[in-house]
Amino acid sequence: MMLEKEKSVLTDGTEDALLLGQAAEIIYQTEDSVLLLDQILERISILKDIPFCACLEQGVHGLVVEGFYASFGELKKDEIYLSFSEISSETLQTSRFLILEKADFESYGFSFKILNQSFRPSSVLIIPCFCKGIYNRYFVFLDNSKSGNRFQPILKLMQHVVQLAAERLVNIFMYGELNRLNSELDRRVKERTEELTLTNKNLNREINERKIIEKALRANERKLRSVYNAAIDVSFITFDLSDKYIVRSFSPGAEKMFGFSSHEVTGKPLELFHLLNHSDFFPALRSDFDEIGWSRQDEIVMQRKSGEDFTAMLTVYPLFDEDLKILDALAVCIDISELKETQNQLIKAREKAEENDRLKTSFLQNMSHEIRTPLNAILGFADLLPGYFTNKATLNRYTGIIKQKGTDLLGIINAILDIACIESGQILHNPENCRINEVFIEMESLFDDKQNAKSKLNVDFEVKVSEQVRNLEIVIDELKLKQILINLIENAFKFTSSGKIELGCSFNNQKELMFHVSDTGIGISSEKHTEIFKRFTRAAHDTSQFYGGTGLGLSIVKGLLDLMGGKIWLESKVGIGTTFYFTLPFTTTDDPYNSTEDFQSEDESRHSDDIILIVDNDEYNAQYLKEVLRESGFSIMHCIYGEKALEICSTQEIQIVLMDVRLPDMDGYEVMRKIKQLNRFTKIIVQTAYASNDDKIRAFDFGCDAYLSKPIKHDLLVSKIKFYLHHFNHQVHH
Repeated sequence: MMLEKEKSVLTDGTEDALLLGQAAEIIYQTEDSVLLLDQILERISILKDIPFCACLEQGVHGLVVEGFYASFGELKKDEIYLSFSEISSETLQTSRFLILEKADFESYGFSFKILNQSFRPSSVLIIPCFCKGIYNRYFVFLDNSKSGNRFQPILKLMQHVVQLAAERLVNIFMYGELNRLNSELDRRVKERTEELTLTNKNLNREINERKIIEKALRANERKLRSVYNAAIDVSFITFDLSDKYIVRSFSPGAEKMFGFSSHEVTGKPLELFHLLNHSDFFPALRSDFDEIGWSRQDEIVMQRKSGEDFTAMLTVYPLFDEDLKILDALAVCIDISELKETQNQLIKAREKAEENDRLKTSFLQNMSHEIRTPLNAILGFADLLPGYFTNKATLNRYTGIIKQKGTDLLGIINAILDIACIESGQILHNPENCRINEVFIEMESLFDDKQNAKSKLNVDFEVKVSEQVRNLEIVIDELKLKQILINLIENAFKFTSSGKIELGCSFNNQKELMFHVSDTGIGISSEKHTEIFKRFTRAAHDTSQFYGGTGLGLSIVKGLLDLMGGKIWLESKVGIGTTFYFTLPFTTTDDPYNSTEDFQSEDESRHSDDIILIVDNDEYNAQYLKEVLRESGFSIMHCIYGEKALEICSTQEIQIVLMDVRLPDMDGYEVMRKIKQLNRFTKIIVQTAYASNDDKIRAFDFGCDAYLSKPIKHDLLVSKIKFYLHHFNHQVHH
């Protein structure tokens, strides 16, 4: 019995020592309080066979499980409910432990429950912790054995282990608190260091910024001083605002602008130098600054030292002291005389543009009238023709009217095209051999016909040219000369209701030809002598209403003369008449003159073997050509495609080709070139609506022999065909 008792004591002592040893090992090796509690409670439960061990903390709403170990299953903290009454708390304050049997549970208000578990304790051991830093904590041990109270024998051991754990928890808490304080200190030190660093950076930045600002101010001061000295077209004058306006400074620009030196002006009253012609300007400055608080600007007449007046833009700014009180004034003066002149020119240009717009509008309205008037006659009499087809006299009269109005309409279109070509620079100077006498003969013939057509039988038309001039053979742009003369003579007929119109030509001192066209018409006022050569301009606004016309004739004449190196002017008196003069340079030539108009075929009646090919895709134009040629006895072929024309020319001999350069399948110029390759003797007469000189030159470059612009006159076409048939037959037979 003694041996068993000693063995039992030894065993119990060994277990206690083992528990203390393991507890001490856990306590001194564990730094985390939660892990410490879990491991201590687990060791106690295992070594002492206690089913449930826990550490509780008194919270606001009751006891809270801080750590636990249960040998009978896996649990969660929120599944454990444990509480005891204030009686238990008071007992624990005095006795430092509380052992309860099941019978005592109710009296001490002890309650224990685990969700989904059947564990029911039979005895309880509660040991409070009263170490510094740890309050309201309780170690609770539950046993459900039926062998009696097992906590009394191990009370001292359990108190010892709890005391060790509590002290370690205090140490961990203190270490944690110390670490927290150290961390807080480090954080605050870091924050303060960062604040100091930032403050230091800000100070350095402010210092650097101040240095930069000071440097910029010095640089700006140098720039302002440079501008002050270099701005010689702008004057800077500073002066005080006393009654005398004493000059403080006078810039180099002011010296140049006004003619005074800085030495002459500085320190003296500004008004002594009569810079302003407005005595009330400076006295008003002080009140302006007080009321407006900024500046005063005026466009004002100023005076130089020489006494010369000029227009300037004067702006005066107040200069402030450190207290923002007005100290002095700065006058900035800019000479705007040239600007004012430019403004005046712009105003005149605007007025001129507005006048041009008005003239254009008037021109367009007039064009509508001028174009619709002949069209009305053409279309009207064309409607009447079928009704008078058997009345030869009436038919001839109506067709004559249609022809005359068609000619008038063509003149309007030519005038518009001519002025467009002149203004765009697309018209070329094309000098050629010219018998000047034939120009005068053509003018006589042309205007004799027009005189009858326009019912101007009360106006005599004469050509007065010396024999010396008539016998000249010169090199000149004959086409443009005729155009100039026709425009001037038609103008004279238009504004002359009775009296005489005269065309003349002589030599002037510069060995130029000087032409004149005079009339006894309405005359032109002197202020319009230059204006009438501008497009859309008339001698009077109501002339178009009474006399018609496009208002482009004299503009075309002026443009052509400028191109040919000539000059034009006029002499006129209102109600008496007008004489236009113009000069043209020329050169003489000894080359023989060839004229297709002088040619007369020795055998005009025999053309039946001659074939004329018409290449034109316009049905009505081709029909017109066929009718004209059939009356003259020619054999005619017609095609509308270039390829077909080449096929015809390659299979039979064609004497004359009447070619329109605008074809549906090929370029007409290319067709001409290939026809000449097939038969170099074939004569090509271009008949086209393209009327510019560039088109004419291009056609000759591609091999055409003659160029006629639509509308084509019957007699001229037949004459050209006869001329080139003669040349064709002569070249082939010889």
